[in-house]
Amino acid sequence: MPPIYLSESDVGRLVTIKDAMAALEALFATWGQPSTTNLPRQRAPLPGGAFNLMGAAYGAKGVHGLKAYAGVKGAQFHALLYSSLDGSLKAVIEADLFGQMRTGAASGIATRLLANAHARTLGVIGTGKQSRMKVAAVCTVRPIRQVRVFSRTAEHREAYARSLQSEPAWPKPTWWSPSPSQPSRCAGRSGSPKARTSTLPAPTPTLVARLTRKRCCAPRSR
Repeated sequence: MPPIYLSESDVGRLVTIKDAMAALEALFATWGQPSTTNLPRQRAPLPGGAFNLMGAAYGAKGVHGLKAYAGVKGAQFHALLYSSLDGSLKAVIEADLFGQMRTGAASGIATRLLANAHARTLGVIGTGKQSRMKVAAVCTVRPIRQVRVFSRTAEHREAYARSLQSEPAWPKPTWWSPSPSQPSRCAGRSGSPKARTSTLPAPTPTLVARLTRKRCCAPRSR
C-alpha cells in the first residue's frame, strides 16, 4: 500500500490539540522502555541557517520516523513515518502545524500536572507561531479567563490577541496585551475594548536565565 500524504490543511482538519496531548501522553508513559527512543537533534550548516533532522522510535506502536526542515525563510517541514515491522513508509506529513501541536501539547500536559488547579490567568512572553498552540493546550486543561501577552512590538501584541479571539473552537478568555509605556486594549468576552496601562517591565536576560534554570528534568529509567 502506498504511503498517505497529509498536507498542512489535512493536519489542521484531522488533528486537534486534544488529540496531540493524548498521543504525547501515551508516548511519555513508555519513556522508560528501551523500544522508545528519541534521537538528539542534528544540525548541518546551510547558507543563512541550518538543516535540522530529528528521529525517534515508538516501539509500543511499532513505528519510527523522522522530521526534517531547513532553518531558512520559507522552508518546508516534513515528517516521515515508517513501520518498524517491515520498514515500509506509511506516511509523509507536512509538519509545520504538526510540530506546533506537539510543542503545545507538551505545555498542556505539563500545565495539567504541575500548575495550580485554580489558575485562571495565563502569561505569554512572545507572539511567535509556536505560542498559539501552547495557549490552546493550556486552555483545554485550565479554565483560563485572561491571557496576558507580552511582545516588544505593539502591532504584534494586538494582532496576536485578535487572531486568538477569532479561533471559534478555542475558549474565549480576556486577551490583555501589556505595553511598558502606553495603554493597551483589553478585549473581554463581549469584545468591547478597555484601556489599561501596564506596569510590567520588559523581559531581561537575567529574568530569562532565571526561568531557564528552573526547568526540571526527570531521570530516564531503564
